[in-house]
Amino acid sequence: MEFIKNHFGAAEKNRRVSSTLTPDSWILSFETRLYRVSIVNNMENDQKEFVDLYWPRKCSSSNRIIHAKDHASIQLTLADVDPITGRMTDTHKMYAVCGSIRRMGESDDCIVRLAKKDGIIAKNY
Repeated sequence: MEFIKNHFGAAEKNRRVSSTLTPDSWILSFETRLYRVSIVNNMENDQKEFVDLYWPRKCSSSNRIIHAKDHASIQLTLADVDPITGRMTDTHKMYAVCGSIRRMGESDDCIVRLAKKDGIIAKNY
């Protein structure tokens, strides 16, 4: 709370500062004349399920987090095919490759290596 008082100035008269401490989350909200900021540190509900709106992807090859502004990243979904009918089944494999791997020119090798590991292509490819 001391940071808020020092940072936003103690002389401002229209400011309201309140903090609430609950068992599962810490909520700090304050108002000024121009804006309102709320900070909530809670990503799970009572049943311990993730309820966050944004869940970042991870690169399948390097295990790095693919951030939202990585426009060079790709995500491939390879569907499994029934060998008798030749139709797509309900299962699939998903691979995400980050932009830094693609910039190095290693994305094709990474996808082949992952597909060999999952048994999609032959081991002697």
